[in-house]
Amino acid sequence: LNKFFIKVDGKVCAQYNSFAAFSVWTFNCNKVGSVVRIESRKATYLTLAEVQVFGEALKTGQTVVRAPITTASRGVQEPSTESTSEFGRRRTQSTTNNDAKPWWETQLDEATQIKKVRIFNRRDCCPERLNNFMIKVDGRVCARYRSSKSFKSKTFKCNRKGRVIRIESMKRTYLTLAEVQVFGIMLPQTNAQGLLKLSDCSQSSNYNSRQTCSKAIDGVTRQRLSARAPMAITRNDANPWWEARTEAPARINRVRIFNRQDCCPERLGDFVIKVDDEVCARYNSGPFSVWTFDCNKSGRTVRIESRKRTYLTLAEVQVFGKLLPQEEAAFRLKLRNCRQSSDYRGKSRCTGAIDGNTNQRWTIHGHSTTNNDRRPWWEAQTEQVTRFSRVRIFNRLYCCPDRLTNFVIKVDGQVCARYHSKSSFSVKSFNCDMDGRVLRIESLKRTYLTLAEVQVFGFEYGPTSMSSQLRLSKCQQSSNYRGKSFCTGAIDGNLKQSWTISGMSTTQLDQRPWWQAQTDKPSYIAQVRIFNRQDCCPNRLDNFVIKVDNAICAEYKGGPFSVWTLDCNMIGSVVRIESRKRTYLTLAEVQVFGEPANKECYRQQEDFVGSSNVTASGKPCQSWSVKRCTRGTRGVSCHVPSMYVAEAGLTGNNCRNPVDYMRDRPWCYTATPTRWEYCSVPEC
Repeated sequence: LNKFFIKVDGKVCAQYNSFAAFSVWTFNCNKVGSVVRIESRKATYLTLAEVQVFGEALKTGQTVVRAPITTASRGVQEPSTESTSEFGRRRTQSTTNNDAKPWWETQLDEATQIKKVRIFNRRDCCPERLNNFMIKVDGRVCARYRSSKSFKSKTFKCNRKGRVIRIESMKRTYLTLAEVQVFGIMLPQTNAQGLLKLSDCSQSSNYNSRQTCSKAIDGVTRQRLSARAPMAITRNDANPWWEARTEAPARINRVRIFNRQDCCPERLGDFVIKVDDEVCARYNSGPFSVWTFDCNKSGRTVRIESRKRTYLTLAEVQVFGKLLPQEEAAFRLKLRNCRQSSDYRGKSRCTGAIDGNTNQRWTIHGHSTTNNDRRPWWEAQTEQVTRFSRVRIFNRLYCCPDRLTNFVIKVDGQVCARYHSKSSFSVKSFNCDMDGRVLRIESLKRTYLTLAEVQVFGFEYGPTSMSSQLRLSKCQQSSNYRGKSFCTGAIDGNLKQSWTISGMSTTQLDQRPWWQAQTDKPSYIAQVRIFNRQDCCPNRLDNFVIKVDNAICAEYKGGPFSVWTLDCNMIGSVVRIESRKRTYLTLAEVQVFGEPANKECYRQQEDFVGSSNVTASGKPCQSWSVKRCTRGTRGVSCHVPSMYVAEAGLTGNNCRNPVDYMRDRPWCYTATPTRWEYCSVPEC
């Protein structure tokens, strides 16, 4: 033992090269793996009295393990997992014909973070066949080898996520592999998102009656066209496309495409992948067998669209991700009550943009078109307060698409997206992420504003979507307009935003006017939603604060709005809206969302009637009926005069704040010599 290596999973971590013998020797290694190998560098008898390995096991999910291989493609022989023979006579090798760029590939059981690929070469003959090749994971190169030297076995770093491993020669040769081993971390199902079911497919055309769009989502991943393995194939179209939909809105993480391999893989050489008309991945390169694309988009419709004239051929399409919960899913929403700055010739109404017709050729009733106005606009309203996630606009084609080159999209008067470009578009989606009801598209130049169709995606707030709506009562306001427009107009359930004297809460022209109401009990107030007047004067609500029990929890200083939701996150019962300027304070409706406070709390100068009976230091309270303190206080009275008992509700041993005792929070007598202590009750 004087010349040897120590290897971990095939990588040298230490070596010894000395003529001096040793009795016991400890080597630093610092490698991650599972196979420890001691390998002499000379012809000798290898004698080991004992080997000890020190370290620590990696946590679950971090251990680099041999990844199980289940299937191989193109009829190549799967090598034995128990043999690493390097000699042809064992007949456990995979060998191709003398092909141009021959390849071998296999698939892992689960999605894996692949760390290393180890290849055992043939040694009895022809090792030079493996001197110019690359290793791919799901179609992406992770390692290359090009050398005049052959190797016996070699381990390649990879660091790719995927399932399909391919070894592909870069020359004409027989590709011979004695053994292939893959090491990595099996990804848990929560990281490798599940396979989503696709349906409702379509494609630009059908090559024949058998090669329809559904053949790309039938679960058959064979890549040679046959009666048992049909494919989705279009005619020779310009920019052909294929699309399908998930069962519900989903977060789409990856899209895997199986290409045809018996012929024509170059047809899939230049294309994009879209989710709800937004590009999430692109490909512009050579032919591939299987390729997995990172997507990371939310939506339902997955579309593969070629950017050249070709037959679009898909053996199989798989989409991986996670269905979104209802509160996160962006659904197509219905728009109504539309308006626009003017009607072209008095006929081209605003409804043309929400009639469901996405035909982009103009007809006077098929599109929404204004006159040649300065800053023309179009708007419509959702049925309920909505989180606008995306707005999709279909432009007019074959004439005048440049009309839509400089505009803004607003929600309740606030800009959520802009477009300013010299180039026009056909269909474009805009991220919005804003709450409200009124959607407006407003041009920033003099033009005819023409919209073929407008689609809105998001979700409507239901009564419990942001916590429960709390009941409000005992309202007040700084004054009543004309002595008639009372505070109750803001909590009567009427969401109409056009003014009537009894339908809204309106004050006189006051300095810093205010309105307030009270919840039934102390509550955790999460959000406050305000419906502003819209037929006139929305700018009255452009500078105000929201207070809970006289402490500011939110403020607003901006432009006019229709409906606005403000985060509050405070415990209390009195909700107050207070303007910071001289104005008429007008509120169409006020809604408060939250839940009753889980913890008991007290208020200054109010009787506490909760059930707490432990002091702040953890001592149990003594019953209020006990007239003397516990031994050790020399008989000092612990009795509250009977005249206060009824007022303070002194029953049992619950914490209380009896009147006239000059203590600012709940307390109790204790069954200890300390006589009394404050209780562990927080202030509301």
